[in-house]
Amino acid sequence: MEYRVENIANLNSRYVSAYNEISTRIAKRQNAIVIYISIMAVVVSFANTEFGRTNIYLLGAIIPILTFVFMFLNLKHDSTILKLREFLYSCERFTKEQHPDFANMPAYHLERVYISAASKIRQFHDYAIALLILFTNGIALAIIIKSNPTEIHWFDWPFVIYYSFVFESAFFVIFINRRNYKKSVLPS
Repeated sequence: MEYRVENIANLNSRYVSAYNEISTRIAKRQNAIVIYISIMAVVVSFANTEFGRTNIYLLGAIIPILTFVFMFLNLKHDSTILKLREFLYSCERFTKEQHPDFANMPAYHLERVYISAASKIRQFHDYAIALLILFTNGIALAIIIKSNPTEIHWFDWPFVIYYSFVFESAFFVIFINRRNYKKSVLPS
């Protein structure tokens, strides 16, 4: 098949499309936060019902699974955003190299001044997500234990596993995103 220039999307269109996709991914990531909090609230509200009192270990198993799913959704969106930003970096680099007229124009993804400050600010989102995971799980665990104080103790083996899942999720959110940003082509 023969390709013609008019059949291929130009670099500007691809750049704009990638920026739009980044905006969409950020919105989806924020929606995942709202959905996670809502589902956690519903699951925790079952702890004070008859169902929750009789199936307290089931609730204790559902909550870390929800946390893990949320963590992986968050990482998926962050990884996609990072790859799209790397594409924007390549577009900006290509434009500066191929078109000398644009050599003096600022480029967000190429210049360390912009991207490193944005990456540092971006880490606050990771810290907030980690705190959200710890906070919602702490509240959930306290409510579950308070609803059945005679049957559940802080150091029962299911809850030790629970704690480990929660701390692993918080750890992954902070350190995997940080590692991904350090491995990326973006200037740091």
